[in-house]
Amino acid sequence: MEGGSIIIGVVFILISVPFFIWRIPPNWCYGVRCAKTLSPENEEIWYKVNKFAARTLFICGVIMLISVGIILTFEASLLPVFYWTISIATFLFPFVALVIIIAYLIKA
Repeated sequence: MEGGSIIIGVVFILISVPFFIWRIPPNWCYGVRCAKTLSPENEEIWYKVNKFAARTLFICGVIMLISVGIILTFEASLLPVFYWTISIATFLFPFVALVIIIAYLIKA
């Protein structure tokens, strides 16, 4: 379980980095893609939404790596219900927040 979470956390961080380093233009392969972000007249929305998504994804990756550290440190004393609660919350909460906030940014 922890190995998969470490890999996912690292992948989240690696996926987010290009949006920090470069200004990646709208495309159909990489980034938050929907009709409004890919619209030629709304190019600024593409950059705004994807920069925010990259920041959030980076933070999610870091939180996931920290939670794995916590789980590994206290694994012997954690009840299974807390172990699974930490694992699921670490994975789902950032995604739900990301979807809600991106939906708001796209409508704005």
